[in-house]
Amino acid sequence: MERISLGAFVALCMLTGNAIVVPESIKARIEAGDDKLTVIRTAVGQNQWPPSGATAIAFIAFTAIGLSDDATGEFCNSLFCVILISLALSWITAITLTPLLC
Repeated sequence: MERISLGAFVALCMLTGNAIVVPESIKARIEAGDDKLTVIRTAVGQNQWPPSGATAIAFIAFTAIGLSDDATGEFCNSLFCVILISLALSWITAITLTPLLC
């Protein structure tokens, strides 16, 4: 398997996880009858840090592989880069674009 494809496959689980947290919270509060703008601000405020923590943990888990000086680091450096970029963009999208679309 190509390294970039493998990295994208691994990161896909976190990509969808970040995007699900905010809409679930928004949906639950709107169904309760709260004001939409207040709901969106509250949902983003409450749910922006837990996904960022999970993103940071995933990034730290792959840091040793990405920064390794031996053959493993050379082979898996693209995996590290793909995961770093995709998880960062996923988190940014989850707290900016996803509430806008909700």
